[in-house]
Amino acid sequence: MGYYTTYRLTVLNENNEKVDVSEVDAFKEKELCGGYCLSVENLVDDPDSMQWYDHDGDMIAYSKKYPNFTFVLDGDGEKPGDNWRSFYRNGYIYEWKLKFERPDFDASQLVAAE
Repeated sequence: MGYYTTYRLTVLNENNEKVDVSEVDAFKEKELCGGYCLSVENLVDDPDSMQWYDHDGDMIAYSKKYPNFTFVLDGDGEKPGDNWRSFYRNGYIYEWKLKFERPDFDASQLVAAE
């Protein structure tokens, strides 16, 4: 038994604009994400969850292969709150994790029930 995550990949050009990956010959081969990423914009319409334990290593290597693009990989894990976004460009990575925080009670926010 393993841990499943749904992955979604967006590709950005040098101006941080979304790339239509169907127009980039290298991406037409569907080698993007090492074959693990099921939801690449404009290539796959039906994302599914999967086990891809080395997504960082694979995407870092891929970003070195295509250094003029930024690859944005979103992950939604099977556990509640396991949502993240990683950015890869020319072998570099930055990861952002969604943080859920419950607010403290603030009586001034109470409104009368109708």
